[in-house]
Amino acid sequence: MRHHKQLMLAAALLGIALLLGVPAGIVPLAHPGDDTTQQAPPPPPGGPMGPGGFSPRLLEQLGLTDDQRTQISALLDAQRTDTQSIHEELMQAHDAIRAAVQSSTYDDGEVVAQAVIVGQAMAELTMRQARTEWSIYQLLTAEQRTKLAELRRQMGPRPR
Repeated sequence: MRHHKQLMLAAALLGIALLLGVPAGIVPLAHPGDDTTQQAPPPPPGGPMGPGGFSPRLLEQLGLTDDQRTQISALLDAQRTDTQSIHEELMQAHDAIRAAVQSSTYDDGEVVAQAVIVGQAMAELTMRQARTEWSIYQLLTAEQRTKLAELRRQMGPRPR
């Protein structure tokens, strides 16, 4: 019974991590009959829209001033630097989970411990990305915010 509860907890934590958008580049891709694994290329930092939820194409359409461009670039660079260690921690946790799965003996405790690290790291990345997006939003004029809202409506919901 205890083993079943641990397994369910591990599965739930991994499911949450996947729902939060664990980068696809961390998941190994195996080909049938092939003993090697390959990694998919990493996604852009911060998810499909880039750091802070603003794609370069979206920002271009807002008519930013040179000063706004400079400030936004600095915010995005700072986020990239600030989250590098978290991305490395995610990679290490996923490597440890992969090693546990490929081991001759399986340890639920190790998988759960690594899944918790993944969940905490994803939560931290999400918080930092939201903070960066908020900071960028504060740099926009009222007209740019209105245009941004309209562009996002036209784009539809973000892909999952």
